[in-house]
Amino acid sequence: MYLGPPRRERKKSSPWRVLILTILILFGVYIITEQPQWARPFEPTPTPTRTAESYFFEAEEYYAEGSLDEAIAAYRQAVKVDPSDTTSLSRLVRLMVLRGRAADALREYGQALIEAETAETYAVKAFALDWLVYDLSADMVQVEKAEEGEVDDQVIAVPNPYADDETLWWVTPQIPGMAEEKYLVRGGVDEEQVLDFVLERERRSVLAEAESLCKDALRINPDYAEAHAYLAEIYADLGSWYDALDEAELAVSLNERSVDAHRTLAYVYEVMGDYESAVAEYEAAIALHPRLSYLYNAAGRNYLALYPPDYDRAIANFEKAVEISPNDAEGYDLLGWTYGFYKGELDRAIIELERAIELDPDYASAYGHLGWLYYAKRNYEDAIVNFERAVQLGATSAEYYYELGLAYIYAATNGLAPGYSEEDLARGCEKGLPWLDKALDIDPYCQPCWDGIDLCTGK
Repeated sequence: MYLGPPRRERKKSSPWRVLILTILILFGVYIITEQPQWARPFEPTPTPTRTAESYFFEAEEYYAEGSLDEAIAAYRQAVKVDPSDTTSLSRLVRLMVLRGRAADALREYGQALIEAETAETYAVKAFALDWLVYDLSADMVQVEKAEEGEVDDQVIAVPNPYADDETLWWVTPQIPGMAEEKYLVRGGVDEEQVLDFVLERERRSVLAEAESLCKDALRINPDYAEAHAYLAEIYADLGSWYDALDEAELAVSLNERSVDAHRTLAYVYEVMGDYESAVAEYEAAIALHPRLSYLYNAAGRNYLALYPPDYDRAIANFEKAVEISPNDAEGYDLLGWTYGFYKGELDRAIIELERAIELDPDYASAYGHLGWLYYAKRNYEDAIVNFERAVQLGATSAEYYYELGLAYIYAATNGLAPGYSEEDLARGCEKGLPWLDKALDIDPYCQPCWDGIDLCTGK
């Protein structure tokens, strides 16, 4: 007889229960594989991706305010989102050039400008190359001696007209925006002499390429005012002033609302020495866009060049530039130079120039101007420090060179005060004479240079 626990009868599975379990399993699989947003309540909602158009309009607003660095950043984002946006690309490069970054613009976007094959992109690359000419430096060119046996029928040795020896040099320029080529230069007693010749040759090559690109732009659109304006600027830099004036006047006639057309016409007048007309055109450009600091700086420079100079208007323009772009060193540099050189307010000038250097520790012009002010105050030690820094940063002014040379002489002899020794003079001349020689290389008629040399040689 079975005395264990009563047996429980096994229940039969309900078809509805099986169906519900199947649905739950399938629902779980969906959650795992699809991961819908409602199933992730504690995760942030995805942010919609911004369009290139939204960045473009943001950049346009910054440009209207005169906030060029912010406009550059927004245009850059527009191009990043849509590389085919040639309008943003062209405006990005133009602003980078106006902010003194032509080399960076060409390195980053030079090829894209050519590949776009539009009148605007060709023209703006020409504009960038034209402004790059003033920034060409020895670090963009590699020079090394070559052997005579390396010359063959496929290699052309470019003669250096400034040297009479037969030394051969391999030259490899690496100019942003230009095709890299390697060539030989014959002549030159040292690398520095060869570099001087090569840089001048490269400047002409860059300007020729810029001219060609402008003409490509005009073949696409003969009425494109900015292409005529940039071509005028190139002609002015080549010394073809009357061709420059014709192109600049044509640019203004094609688009009287073009800031670049008026700015370029002003620049052409400026290089021709017609400062009154230059001022009028810079003011016309300012009227079209009153929030561009570089226009005020340019107008201020030309007020200083008038005869007689209009110091008050120059200072007013530089102060307006500083107001618009308080983090831009150029306005403070020009303001300091005006107070110091033109108005004789040396202490006020030093404050402004030190502010420029604080904002941009690599701003060569401010160091050069500050060196001149210390030299004028007979503080030769500080003059030496600032002139050397200006030269180190690429300044090549004959005035900086000879004042640096004389500052070494005067620092060693206490300004030639009574009681200095021949040893003091010899020590100052040892450091100063090389700089006087460099100044004479630029200006053989530099009288202060000859005065310093006569002092050192006892003549």
